[in-house]
Amino acid sequence: MRHVFVAAAAFFSLSSIGQSAFAADAPYIDDRSSADAVIRSLYSAINRHEFARAWGYFGDTKPAKDFNAFVKGYDGTDTVDVKTGAVSDEGAAGSIYYSVPVAIQATDKKGEAKVFAGCYTVRQVNAQIQEPPFQPIFIDKGTLKQSTEDFGQCDKQDPEGKPIGEPEAHSIHYKDKDAQAADPERETRLFRFFCSMAAYNETAVYYLADDLNGVTQLQFTEPDLDIRYENNNSEGKVESIHIIGFKTSGWATNSDYD
Repeated sequence: MRHVFVAAAAFFSLSSIGQSAFAADAPYIDDRSSADAVIRSLYSAINRHEFARAWGYFGDTKPAKDFNAFVKGYDGTDTVDVKTGAVSDEGAAGSIYYSVPVAIQATDKKGEAKVFAGCYTVRQVNAQIQEPPFQPIFIDKGTLKQSTEDFGQCDKQDPEGKPIGEPEAHSIHYKDKDAQAADPERETRLFRFFCSMAAYNETAVYYLADDLNGVTQLQFTEPDLDIRYENNNSEGKVESIHIIGFKTSGWATNSDYD
């Protein structure tokens, strides 16, 4: 995944000449108040050739093997514009993982532009359980691919690169238990909509449609867990996990239909 990100970054990079007019005019944004603000801050730093600041928005997993390689990668383009989509989030073990869909337009010095689309995962560690030095919200990873869409039309994509608005559709043919041999088969259609991806987990919603009930959303049963940690540290050792009940959810995590 890192290689994909670096390959994309190698194109939509900036000249390392720090005195260009664009670098001076690009707005300074250094905002960690939200996941999408972090992404905008990253590209503010890149556009201003402040590569040390850009490097600092990443966590332990960096977008290049070292800082010099990161700077060298930003050698070829003139400007980079970024747009962010609807942000989704998911909690996991003392952290919140945010999925930030992005569309990026990179323009080289000849005025030729290319569009890349993809997703950044931004992580925020619970500040109440941290010890110095404090770790603010940071970019955990990013995946970008060249897109054939116009910059203003890029939409969030699922993990297979399909637009989020296009659901998977399945036709289920069957006969009722009391049907006669000569009776025709009935059909129910199942639709799966990809919703979000964060913390390595993917969520989706499902709908059924038939001629009797119309369209209904499927509900899934999941356990209600009481998880106890050693010294009440959610980043530490798990002492016990108890099921205290069950609840229903309209979301399914890491699911598929075969």
